[in-house]
Amino acid sequence: PLYINGEEDKRYFSHIPGKLSEWLNENDIQSWTPGSNTIICSGTGTGKSYFVRNNLLDFYREQHKQVLYLVPRALLKEQLQKEIGDSDTIALATYQSLEAAIKFGKPITKDWDIIICDEVHYSISDSSFSKQTDLSFDWIVGQENAVKIFLTATPDRIEAHLEANKIPFTEYFVPIANSNITSLNYFSQESQFEILANQIIKDNKKGIFFLWSAQKAYELHCKYQQNSLFLCSKSNSTYAKCMDEDAIAAMIATEHFGCNLLFTTPALDVGVTFKDSELNIIVIDMLDPDAVIQSIGRKRPLDISDTVNVYVRNYGNNRIAGAKRKLLELVKKTDQFTDEGAENYNAAHDRSNDSLGVVVDVPIEIDGKTYFEKQLAPTKVGYAKQTIAVYDEIMTHEDGYRGYIAERLQLDKYSVVEEVRHKESLAGYLDSIVNRPLLTKQEKDAFIQRMDIRQNRKLSRSFESIEG
Repeated sequence: PLYINGEEDKRYFSHIPGKLSEWLNENDIQSWTPGSNTIICSGTGTGKSYFVRNNLLDFYREQHKQVLYLVPRALLKEQLQKEIGDSDTIALATYQSLEAAIKFGKPITKDWDIIICDEVHYSISDSSFSKQTDLSFDWIVGQENAVKIFLTATPDRIEAHLEANKIPFTEYFVPIANSNITSLNYFSQESQFEILANQIIKDNKKGIFFLWSAQKAYELHCKYQQNSLFLCSKSNSTYAKCMDEDAIAAMIATEHFGCNLLFTTPALDVGVTFKDSELNIIVIDMLDPDAVIQSIGRKRPLDISDTVNVYVRNYGNNRIAGAKRKLLELVKKTDQFTDEGAENYNAAHDRSNDSLGVVVDVPIEIDGKTYFEKQLAPTKVGYAKQTIAVYDEIMTHEDGYRGYIAERLQLDKYSVVEEVRHKESLAGYLDSIVNRPLLTKQEKDAFIQRMDIRQNRKLSRSFESIEG
């Protein structure tokens, strides 16, 4: 048990991967009282979606409870709407719509009995580029008359945020089950995107490419336009107009896409799922380990034979150190605000807030008038500090980023694409010269260069070194 402010905060752990509905029952649901905060951490394949949309929602329907179901993406809302259908007691909404209502002072008059926060890690992870996530999260936590249920497969950051703000919670945890991952592979070179895409088309298979850059996703879609679909956030002013809305709507409805390749951005990294045995390749270029795990979880295996090969772009310590420096700059500004106070901070920034969104203006009502007070953005600051800790852990890991990700996925084996392809290429070359003497200097030089054996970075040319 964990104790916060003298109150016991219980966590319940299932150490064996299984189905949530097998051990989380009606008695547990009834024990969640108004004002309580409950985290349900459950990876893909553990029946979290089934439990929530059947056991949980059915129970609350029978109790005639008013349920607010929040999600982080409009696509997920569309998919859920089709599954749940119209309901007098269940309202679906995005966190962003709630944030907009709060930001523009629109009163939220309805009293909700239950607030379900799907993919709740959004509140922390999306704060890296959004200045609004704390609005919805603070409102949710402040609903003392509602049972609040937080759903996620990556709970570390939301746990840390609740603990840092001394907010009690109860957690139910089911381990991640990644038995459907056939192979975990890493690559460094951007050229691997096209190599993998060509192979998927040649084999007439299906693959999803999760890319941080909408520009890169669109460029790849243009190159493979006859065989691919492109998806990004609808709020992306540059690339949203390039999406095939009808094809995407069909994809959401059927939970599979009809072409070989789907190039997408973090707009699809949470919630939306695919049930398609032909989808057996997932390619990911995202630095955040939680985003990697969430991306893999979009594929839902139909049975034990429905497996997937995962390819993750590897990041070296230099790249990670660069990302860490940016976050340290953000934390430095929070310390400056805390140490110097709002007035000095305001003067130092020419009466405006910093561009990073660390400090925000919060409306305060005094004697019927609205004033604005400068405060730190809690979710953004929390994200920065937590991510710095993650980056430190990665950089001190024996195998760096790739070892850290494999550990998070509970996989003990992985391969490096470039190394495998180099060995295969070298093996083919050596096979081609067996029993064929290398007589000329040109032939010998070509052999030495291909072997590429080095001592102290110097190319070895002697027979003894190469033979050894």
